[in-house]
Amino acid sequence: MKPREVLRLYRKEAIPLADVRVVFPVLGCDFDRAEIEERELDEKRVQEVLDRLKRGYPAAYLAGELRILGVDLLLTEDVLIPRTETEDFLRAEILPHREWNGKRILDLCTGSGFIALALQKNFSDSIVYGTDVSDKAIRIACQNNARNHLNVTFMKSDYLDGVDQVFDLIVCNPPYIPEGKETQAPYEPKLALFSGVDGMDSYRRIFPRLPSCLAQGGEADFELEATKGRDVFALAQDFFPSWEKELLPDFEGKVRYLRLRRRD
Repeated sequence: MKPREVLRLYRKEAIPLADVRVVFPVLGCDFDRAEIEERELDEKRVQEVLDRLKRGYPAAYLAGELRILGVDLLLTEDVLIPRTETEDFLRAEILPHREWNGKRILDLCTGSGFIALALQKNFSDSIVYGTDVSDKAIRIACQNNARNHLNVTFMKSDYLDGVDQVFDLIVCNPPYIPEGKETQAPYEPKLALFSGVDGMDSYRRIFPRLPSCLAQGGEADFELEATKGRDVFALAQDFFPSWEKELLPDFEGKVRYLRLRRRD
């Protein structure tokens, strides 16, 4: 089966074009050459990949890697696949602010290390740490650190319990899905997705320790479930009445982020 025939087959089966692009290297072909490449691809492998995609298996896991914000990531089922919302937040709200270069930065709940690595790549003079409770995630993050020739320090910590340093910027994409809620991510690690009956246990664990880890004048940014913005904001108000707080929308206008600035 020629690459252009595979392309038409996958599109006929309603596989998103973005996923087709991701898995074409798995089939042994450059997506951009699909229309002109004449060699035959393995039909058994083509069907196997198609069947898995139709069952909802993530294209990024099939490929085993992803390039995002200039960072080359190794991905397995031990870590979350970086979401567009996270990339958009970094692009719009963090990376343009060059004042973070040379500062101390923590990526809390780092997973694959994507946020920490993207920040280190863009703020090369910063001291960047990444923490996660999962040993498997930390191993993947360390591999990604070496893969990108960066100098992030990754270490195991249950939220902030194992952190004994102070940071100028803390960025966190914690688990925030209520336990038992159906998700569109059945193959991704549950430890990184679910957080108690209301999805807010992660914030309840993080907020009591935050003043010990965030410098005066520092900033902490948290990703949120779109329907929980006001609830997380209220929780932050209880813990940090004097701090500046702001709910930020994603590119679709949904409330997806909480920004805290320490003002004691």
